[in-house]
Amino acid sequence: MTAWLLARPLALTIALTLDLALGDPHYRLHPVRLLGDTIATGERVLRRTRFSDRAAGTMLAASTLVLAAGSALALSMLAWRIGGLVAGVAVDAVLTYFALAGRALADEGRRVRERLEADDLPGARAALAGVVGRDTADLDESQISRAAIETLAENSVDALVATALWGLLLGPTGAWAHKVASTLDSMVGYRNERYERFGTAGAKLDDLLAWVPARIAIPLVTLAAATVRLDWRGAWSTGVRDRLRHTSPNSAHGEAAFAGALGVQLGGVVSYSGVASERPAIGAEFIAPSASDLRAAGRLLVAVETVILVCAAIAALAALALA
Repeated sequence: MTAWLLARPLALTIALTLDLALGDPHYRLHPVRLLGDTIATGERVLRRTRFSDRAAGTMLAASTLVLAAGSALALSMLAWRIGGLVAGVAVDAVLTYFALAGRALADEGRRVRERLEADDLPGARAALAGVVGRDTADLDESQISRAAIETLAENSVDALVATALWGLLLGPTGAWAHKVASTLDSMVGYRNERYERFGTAGAKLDDLLAWVPARIAIPLVTLAAATVRLDWRGAWSTGVRDRLRHTSPNSAHGEAAFAGALGVQLGGVVSYSGVASERPAIGAEFIAPSASDLRAAGRLLVAVETVILVCAAIAALAALALA
């Protein structure tokens, strides 16, 4: 029990440090890329069967969850059995690090912002298209900034807060269980004719595993905003007020807190595959965002990860003192 108490926060502290320092290396055999390939292959295979879309999607979610989280559990147990505390913590940290994407998300936002600051709208649209599913071809500077900030804010929960929380509670098994849910939601969790039924299980799993992290995100963003001299009062008040202004039960929490911290309005018209829809305004009293606000959003995202790192380190020190 003493080793477990120490291992979870210590492994998370190391994983967050690695993520902030190194980001997310791009190579063909990266575990997250392999996860995406597995989901895509599973979809192709299951759609050829006679199962209903809902049953096939449920089988995809269950099998991917067992494969990914089970593999993380097996590797962790093997390391602990062979190498004890040191090897166990090291392997747990690396596995959790691969599931985190805070620095990678900030880097994607930076690439969009650099193109905007260089007055390269086509380049900014292309950079944005790499991280969002919405149509980007006709977006102006403010719309590009808004879309990028929304992506950073919403994914601060999925790519960072939720992964860290589940990693703290259940080690790499928990981190990868959430990563599976988040990746399923991003790949098959769309509300359109193709995925309305097939993606239900993945979307519901993501809603379940992100429910608590989304609500933790508001105080985390508030604290992070104070550390980088943004409007922490606005982060809290707007976060609490507008946290449910989205069709998803979790997506607006991060967006609302970011909107208040930055003093920008999010939401509004968004288009997918040529079909436009109107989202509720978040931070309706604020102005439309610009490239400078996108820069501040990147700073805020890094601050959120730093706050989580400090909390994990404090938990590790407390566990060490108890040991």
